[in-house]
Amino acid sequence: MLRNLRAGMIVLSVLYFVLGLALLAAPAASLPWICAAFGALIALTGARSLWRYTRDKERGLAAVFTLAGGVVTLALGLFALLRPEMVEWVLPVVFGAFLLVDGSVREQSAWQLVRRKGQRWWVLMLLGFVTFIAGVWLILQPFAGWDVDPVWLSGLLLVVEGALNAGCTVYTAAALHKLEQAEDAADKAQPPKD
Repeated sequence: MLRNLRAGMIVLSVLYFVLGLALLAAPAASLPWICAAFGALIALTGARSLWRYTRDKERGLAAVFTLAGGVVTLALGLFALLRPEMVEWVLPVVFGAFLLVDGSVREQSAWQLVRRKGQRWWVLMLLGFVTFIAGVWLILQPFAGWDVDPVWLSGLLLVVEGALNAGCTVYTAAALHKLEQAEDAADKAQPPKD
């Protein structure tokens, strides 16, 4: 499972990096495509919820939430596809939310290293805090009226986060693997119990 999670984080890192480069290199050309992909993903999520509702045999409170969530999500996705210019201002908020999640995951990884007596856990904790602050900055930016282009800021922070995410994922996996090897060696060195 850890291997699958690590591979997923690397793929996510590459996606962040590519999205960030696209927003930095050609914001006018890439933003409509990103909005369309975002809308399509949301619409597909809503359609999947509706399909799951039709396939589910039980009709309880959970089914009502599945139906309502599917309808709302499908409507939001279709709105994003039909009116991408209305969605452009939301993307920095969405990207900021991604950074908040990444910062939280990085903090959890740091605490995992602390509990297992790993070294340099404080680097992950510091990077998690910085990522969290960058996410808050992206989320507040459209509402605060700061004199920074939100698309440019999103691109820059996504490129940086892509590189950070990949590096932290590889470092955490290597550190945890080293700790597991040390724990296994210590267990094998213990004399057998009577």
